[in-house]
Amino acid sequence: MARLWALDQKVPIQTFVHEEIVNGAVFSRDESRILTWSNDRTARLWALNQKDPIQTFVHTGFVNGAAFNNNETRIITWSVGGTARLWAVGANEAVRVFAHNEIVNGAVFNCDESRILTWSNDRTARLWALDQKDPIQTFGHRGLVHRAVFNKSGSRILTWSHDGTAQLWPLGQKTPIQIFVHDEIVRGALFNRDENRILTWSDDGTARLWALDQIEPIQTLRHKKFVKGALFNGDESRILTWSGDGMVRLWVPGLKAPIHAFEHKRFAKGALFDRDENRILTWSDDGTVRLWDISFEDKMSLEEQILEFQVRSATSLYELTELKRFSFEEWIARVQRLKDVRAKQHSSQ
Repeated sequence: MARLWALDQKVPIQTFVHEEIVNGAVFSRDESRILTWSNDRTARLWALNQKDPIQTFVHTGFVNGAAFNNNETRIITWSVGGTARLWAVGANEAVRVFAHNEIVNGAVFNCDESRILTWSNDRTARLWALDQKDPIQTFGHRGLVHRAVFNKSGSRILTWSHDGTAQLWPLGQKTPIQIFVHDEIVRGALFNRDENRILTWSDDGTARLWALDQIEPIQTLRHKKFVKGALFNGDESRILTWSGDGMVRLWVPGLKAPIHAFEHKRFAKGALFDRDENRILTWSDDGTVRLWDISFEDKMSLEEQILEFQVRSATSLYELTELKRFSFEEWIARVQRLKDVRAKQHSSQ
């Protein structure tokens, strides 16, 4: 079941009942309706003032996900049963069924909603026109496809897979224009704002930053275990990564070493910046959510930021693989260097 709660009440306002595990739920834009999906092979649409669902969307297997289109007149659902299905709100039958050969892991509309992109354990992502039965383009990998996304114009598609690659495809072509290679499963990928860079992360313990005109990554961001996620800050002057090694790390594009590291005792599951980017929120399998202050960063030069971290941690992060713990003499030298940098900055003000 899913439940809706008011912050000032101890009991739920409304309970939305399925017969098995509920895998997810989302509000409609005006928050008058809720869409839920479940292992009971259904997605259900609920009105907040009604006990029973106003519409039920039936699959032949567990429903992995569901989403509204922009004006919320249609709903796309996808399932372990090997299909994604498009529904009109208020209709009992699916408008379209998009078939794969195995579990469908996701689906998304393009910007004008004339196309639907699906991806699957059958090692393909597929692009569908709403007026055609067969896919208009198939994007093949050698392993299950974790996800696929359109670029902003909808002219390119980025896919990533268990086969250790992310691949960039132009619409209408049978082969990718660029392949971004990792040594193990690729867990995620995203475009930067200008779409001239792609950030990928993998079970091989790295996130990698790629230029679209280069075969090799322009920067490799290293952890000791699999990288769970990565993101740019607002102006893309920083990259945040988090990992199974319990570390969340903050990087400057172009530098080999992180400028900050935030430690948990177990697998770091996520991280994000606050709106002003003065703080970072992290969460972990160690049972904690932690808030970190980085507001001092804007007041320091890059050299000072690195020295500050080295003095606080007694660790060098210039090495690309293992961290190096300072000897006492090395640490004292870093302390003195930091004092000198700050004295020079103070005298120049």
